[in-house]
Amino acid sequence: MDNTNAAQPLCVATLKAQASANVRTAERVLRDAVLIEMGTLLDRDPRPWFVDRATLKQVLKLGGSQPYGLKARFAHPDDRPGADKTGRYLGRWRRLRLHPNGHAVVGDLHLAEVAFASACSRGQWLLDMARSSPESIGVSIYPDLDLNAMQNERRLDGKMPIRLRGLVAADIVDDPAASRHGLYGDSVALSVASKIDLNTEAGKLEARQLLGDEHLRQLGMAIEEYRSHRRMLDRQEINGIDYVESAMRDAGLNRLPDELRPSIRLLAQAD
Repeated sequence: MDNTNAAQPLCVATLKAQASANVRTAERVLRDAVLIEMGTLLDRDPRPWFVDRATLKQVLKLGGSQPYGLKARFAHPDDRPGADKTGRYLGRWRRLRLHPNGHAVVGDLHLAEVAFASACSRGQWLLDMARSSPESIGVSIYPDLDLNAMQNERRLDGKMPIRLRGLVAADIVDDPAASRHGLYGDSVALSVASKIDLNTEAGKLEARQLLGDEHLRQLGMAIEEYRSHRRMLDRQEINGIDYVESAMRDAGLNRLPDELRPSIRLLAQAD
């Protein structure tokens, strides 16, 4: 959705400044990229899977235990018989850690010299994209899934938490399923987005202009429903944003605007 309010140029400039700070060109290091974040997969992904805290812990354990770091490649390899799987290596992920918000695993990508071997190198392309358009690319893990464990933990709605037996790589792709908000994740976007406070009349007016009357009414209902069932949903590790976003998709709104997310988080957790 196009946001044409006056704060947008400052927000975009701030986002680009933070993105540039994460790119260490001389060291060929990309810092603080999001490998995977909690929540359901992209709307257009048909797989009935979601990421919870246990998934994040497995990624941290499996990725962090590799002595040379977790492998990174340029896109996932083509697994068809006879396909060329070479020439995609980018480097290694190191210092995997939980994001301060607790909802994502982040890491630092140390690019290998071979990624810069040609004049139009993939390594340089990645550094340029990470600096100029981090929202247009992301990271996708390449796991060895534990499908039996996933089936055993299937929820009543049919969705299954991602469970891993192993972790092969975390690759750079253009449309990752489980890190849905670009290379640096939702947390960076939220830190610079123009926030709308739904507790104020001015904020409600802005939200009405952004969503329309019906979607704003549905949003209020979804927040109240989450608060009413929060204890049960917490046990299922379903957070407020995921619950509200799912309810709004059912109401015809494909994605919550970033400006509303901080206020929705606060309202969903309020007693």
